[in-house]
Amino acid sequence: MSKLVKIGRFVMRKSMFIAGLIAVFTLIVALIIQVFTSYYIYNYQGNIPSDYRVAVVFGAKVQANGQPTRFLKDRLDAAIRLYKEDQVDVILLSGEKLHENFNEIDVMEKYLLDRGVKIEDTYLDV
Repeated sequence: MSKLVKIGRFVMRKSMFIAGLIAVFTLIVALIIQVFTSYYIYNYQGNIPSDYRVAVVFGAKVQANGQPTRFLKDRLDAAIRLYKEDQVDVILLSGEKLHENFNEIDVMEKYLLDRGVKIEDTYLDV
């Protein structure tokens, strides 16, 4: 076996070992983040503590006719329910606003306003 082949195998093994270490490190960091933040995240509709009065709605694809997709509509409807049940005071909308033809934020805000959410209770993350 030539010296060049041996060096190539060594480099390959070292690269695989480093890639494995990076993968393990990434998983550990993700797990730590999950453990330490899970106490502060409420992803169900229940008794939300009074300290947490903001619902965050993440954007999703918007239909060509300017209406929210089923997934986005479900998120918005959940936020509206929390708002009308007085479990949140503010709804924060986070989404893409790339150009006029792709504007999740405006579609989301219009959907909320059409269903009785006050404009002063909506905040846009653009």
